[in-house]
Amino acid sequence: MAIGATVILRQQMQHSRWTPWLGLVAPPVAWAVYHQAANDLAFYDCRLADVGLVTLVGFTLAAIAALSGVISWSSRREDSAELRTLAGYSGATSATVFVLALGFQTTATLMLPLCRA
Repeated sequence: MAIGATVILRQQMQHSRWTPWLGLVAPPVAWAVYHQAANDLAFYDCRLADVGLVTLVGFTLAAIAALSGVISWSSRREDSAELRTLAGYSGATSATVFVLALGFQTTATLMLPLCRA
């Protein structure tokens, strides 16, 4: 049953118009949400922006960005129009860059304390 569902899902992704573009849209949005949330938490109360909550938000948004890159990569079709294939490759590359950015920012949160008092 699971293999059949996977095949059906892959066929739907390959026929959808928006899935190749998902990797170009979702990762920058995830990075912007993380950046804004971490800054707002640090401004409001630095104890809220301590390691736990900001790290959880960072890893969750990195997972969303990575998943959108995988969807973008798997939605490309070699026999399709060149723009769709380009969007699939570009979406996967963009997702990789933004997952790396989210990883660097989350790691910096783990290494540098926000509250000095």
